[in-house]
Amino acid sequence: MTKKKKVLWTLVIAVLSAVLLFILTACGRFNLLKNGGGNGDDGDGDDDNTPPEVTYTFSTDSWETIAQVSSSGKAREYYAIGDEKTVNLSTGEPVTFQILGFDHDDLSDGSGKAGITLGMKNLLAKQYRANSTAFADDAAFGWSQTQIRNTVLAGIFTQLPTELREVIKPVTKVSLYNAADAETTEDKLFLFSRGEFWGDTALEGTQYEYWSVNTPQNAKQKFLENGLGESAGWCFRTFSGEKNRSIFFASSSSVVMSTGMVYGTFGVCFGFCI
Repeated sequence: MTKKKKVLWTLVIAVLSAVLLFILTACGRFNLLKNGGGNGDDGDGDDDNTPPEVTYTFSTDSWETIAQVSSSGKAREYYAIGDEKTVNLSTGEPVTFQILGFDHDDLSDGSGKAGITLGMKNLLAKQYRANSTAFADDAAFGWSQTQIRNTVLAGIFTQLPTELREVIKPVTKVSLYNAADAETTEDKLFLFSRGEFWGDTALEGTQYEYWSVNTPQNAKQKFLENGLGESAGWCFRTFSGEKNRSIFFASSSSVVMSTGMVYGTFGVCFGFCI
């Protein structure tokens, strides 16, 4: 090959190399812009290493997600009092829960507050007795001894979806078993106390935020069959001053609070914490 041809081929290779380098550089810039700037830069001069804001929706979020939000201590930032979520028991019965409060109940392990407390919006389809009979005069009595706690709610717990059961946290509950004496229990599912609902006494816990701000009758009145049935009275876990025979309940209109025999039938509205 002559010296002249060698020079010509050298020029051709140099030109082709320059063209190839230009093409590769242009493609790289295109992909960089297409992918949002890379390295946290979307081309607008701002550092975008901060993860995008996540939107939470209580009604559709998984129970695992809700539990993570609750444990973060920031549940109030993402959810609101009164937010609702419906599940089906293993029997097929639908139950709608709503957020009653944030950081309200004491975890039974002493580690602090449960992030979220939920309660039924309405009542179970079936009515139950708090206890099948009055307690004998010489027998232990109170919320801890009732069949509605130890049998009914214990059974309903097993009917909840597995994903929900796994994130329910046991909390400490204080319950009056006469006008002045109280007992302490550890509960996963619980009935509400007179004070938690009505707010007239703090001996068994303070009133939940939902009931403190939703005072009209229609915000407190509850209906059987998850709202599809008739209105009904529903019992608290609070025993009255008549000791072993009567328990407080909200009337079917939820306008007044009354006492009834523990062996009477009542609507059931239970709560739990996450």
